[in-house]
Amino acid sequence: MTTRHLQEVIGRVEEKTATKTILPPPYGQPQHDAINSVVDNIVQDISVKINDLRKQLDDIEQQVLTGAAKAKGALHDQILVCVRINDEITHMREVVGEIAAAQPKD
Repeated sequence: MTTRHLQEVIGRVEEKTATKTILPPPYGQPQHDAINSVVDNIVQDISVKINDLRKQLDDIEQQVLTGAAKAKGALHDQILVCVRINDEITHMREVVGEIAAAQPKD
């Protein structure tokens, strides 16, 4: 690298840096940045925990709904059995009543 070339490079660097003034951060800016970071992390952590809780609640809700549907189904089946038994008892009473009515009376 020649001296002339080196002077050109130095000139370009000085030209670029002369137009840009490097300033220190405003007073308290690092502390503001740290506070923002801490609060953002806390909020993110809480959001994740809330989402996990929602998932657990959704799972519990689904289990409750499934259990209720099964219980309803079993009770409806039991009611159908009871209705059928009642129909058979009524029919048997009618048959027994007809048999009793057909018996000769003394």
